[in-house]
Amino acid sequence: MENQKAGWGFRISLFTVSLLLGTMLTVQFTANNRPRTPFAGDIIQLRSQLAYEMDNQKSLRKQIDLANEKIEEYKRSSGDQKKMVQTMEDELAKVKREAGLTDVEGHGIKIEIRDNPLFFTQLPPSTRPEDIAVRDEELISMVNTLFANGAQAVSINDNRIVTTSCIRSISPNVLQVNTRNVVLPFEIKAVGEDVERMKSVIQSMYAENLRLFNAKEMVITEYRDTPLRVPAYSEPVDIRYAQVDTEGGKK
Repeated sequence: MENQKAGWGFRISLFTVSLLLGTMLTVQFTANNRPRTPFAGDIIQLRSQLAYEMDNQKSLRKQIDLANEKIEEYKRSSGDQKKMVQTMEDELAKVKREAGLTDVEGHGIKIEIRDNPLFFTQLPPSTRPEDIAVRDEELISMVNTLFANGAQAVSINDNRIVTTSCIRSISPNVLQVNTRNVVLPFEIKAVGEDVERMKSVIQSMYAENLRLFNAKEMVITEYRDTPLRVPAYSEPVDIRYAQVDTEGGKK
């Protein structure tokens, strides 16, 4: 009887282990065989991220408004407020840097994307200009890759990229960045401490595709000894910090 019970116990244990193993293999197979997300889905995700960052930009601008308001308030205050004013001015400068409203200089890379006549010989005779144009989604992807790999500030043809920036195609090889049209050659500047990382990622992800599908060459210049400058966001920024004095100037 005890041997029979032991035999049933062994069968139950073996069944349980087999069931768990089968479940694990099924989960692993499902995870490894999920269909790849189409590129359109990536664009939707990027647009969602952009919407989130636009909201964040609005929040930063609101902080600038509040900081300006506080500085004016402390300057009007009686007593020694010098230290407090300096603190608030420093905080305002920090917020402006984060919002892209000041120039940034430092180590970085400059990426040039331009036509190369030698690459045209590798294209079919029926190729049209729009077939090999550099499109907005390609530059959007490149900008996001730079920020994801340590870039602190990025510009395209000296147009600073901030969270409210617009990058869209107008016509073949003509893009609108913020409110300005830019044409080939495209010059992307990225300031960040990890120069080697930014360069290697961009080179590996985009250089070959630009050559094969766009007949464009990519040239990357490193800035280690001399600083690279990324200009401030130059579009009009409506900053309001005045408010109605309901106390008639009384403190």
